[in-house]
Amino acid sequence: MRKFNVFIIIGVLLLASPALHAQDFLQKAKKFLDAGECEKAKMAYEAYKVENPGGDAGVERRIAECLRGGGPTKDTLYINGGKYVGEKMNGQPNGQGTMTWESGDKYVGNWEKGKRSGQGTLYSTDKDGRVTYVGNWENDKRSGQGTMTWESGDKYVGNWENDKRSGQGTMTWHDFKINGKWYKGSKYVGNWENDKRSGQGTMTKSGVEINGEYWDGGEYVGNWENDKKSGKGTYTWESGDKYEGNWEKDERSGYGTYTWKSSGNKYVGDFKNGKRSGQGTYYWANGDVDRGTWVNGKREGTFTRTTSSGQKYSATYSKDEMTKKWRKKS
Repeated sequence: MRKFNVFIIIGVLLLASPALHAQDFLQKAKKFLDAGECEKAKMAYEAYKVENPGGDAGVERRIAECLRGGGPTKDTLYINGGKYVGEKMNGQPNGQGTMTWESGDKYVGNWEKGKRSGQGTLYSTDKDGRVTYVGNWENDKRSGQGTMTWESGDKYVGNWENDKRSGQGTMTWHDFKINGKWYKGSKYVGNWENDKRSGQGTMTKSGVEINGEYWDGGEYVGNWENDKKSGKGTYTWESGDKYEGNWEKDERSGYGTYTWKSSGNKYVGDFKNGKRSGQGTYYWANGDVDRGTWVNGKREGTFTRTTSSGQKYSATYSKDEMTKKWRKKS
């Protein structure tokens, strides 16, 4: 009897639209479900199964749920692979509502003409695990002030634009443990563009001890570009050493000043790839001043020294090794 009814249904549907194929029936079933017309959805689905006996588990589940509840309530919609419960207008989410996707992602908040808009919370998953966003939305994207919290404990609080961190914001990375010892996570406060640190910002990070060797932490205050230190900036290490000058792709590059706190000595001159390279002047704490060329962080060629008393000397270096000792200049 059931097969007989199915054939009648198929005949009716084919007469209404003789060009329909199996996939057309499936799409019609989905549209009937979205409209809450459970019986029509069931009829179209039965027609689809004649050529596809295996059926479609997702659609079949939705039909069963629809029939059990007598069809969606006036506040329930099935759209874009998810279930929406809340206020609607013209068949679209509009006002307060909750959307739950088959992936497990969930949005709770305001909608406008079928898109997330205004305040809302999204629970989702990315490559790093569960992620929660609480804040403003515009045209279905994170926009305006909002807070993103990762499962690891990382957290961003600040402005968003077109689903990406943009404008002023603070990113705090989670604390971490190495060899049984806990260290405070890094923190950035400043400007963002296209989800990357860009413009003026301050980055602080803790020093860490790895295999008996301590890696000094510190604070950078200055310009960023494409998520890297670039342009003018100052880095102060926990030890008190300080570099003030130009940066390029996270490295000291161009003209700058490096000061050693422990000795009081200072270098002023050119840097390349994080090392003294080019013309430079080295100021000793006792008042002596050396001038010359550095290559890859090492003295190279002839150097002159002017002592604190005004006397002048010269010497020659090769890869930081003195090849000609200091001699007083006439």
